[in-house]
Amino acid sequence: MVRGGTWKSVDRSTWSGRARNAGDYLRAAEDQLDLAEEGTNGNPIMSLTIQSAIAYGDALSIKFGGIQNTRDHAAIVKAVRQAMGNRADPGQLNRLGQIVGRKSDVQYDFRVSTIDEARSLIEQLRRFSDWAETELARP
Repeated sequence: MVRGGTWKSVDRSTWSGRARNAGDYLRAAEDQLDLAEEGTNGNPIMSLTIQSAIAYGDALSIKFGGIQNTRDHAAIVKAVRQAMGNRADPGQLNRLGQIVGRKSDVQYDFRVSTIDEARSLIEQLRRFSDWAETELARP
């Protein structure tokens, strides 16, 4: 059993399902952004973006460490770092933390995000997902 974080041991073969969900959440966020008009609340789009980032983080930690983050979404960065070791890019881990760090204000706060904020968060996710997809394609 892996210790030292808010994660549990899981079957490594499940990483591909989380990766698929991650890509599907990203595409759904992009579709919603394409349909959005100026003045639209960006929070639902950003929620999908954050879910995608979490799913990519889970896919990485499951494939490379057999662990999945639980309870504390902010700890996803620590789980990915634990699973990937030196292979984890510090800049990408920082990006993941910044994306997931928006979860509370986007999903639980009263503030309405703009479409520009949603677009910016999706761009950060695309950069992270490009790196994650490259890593997930490696043996």
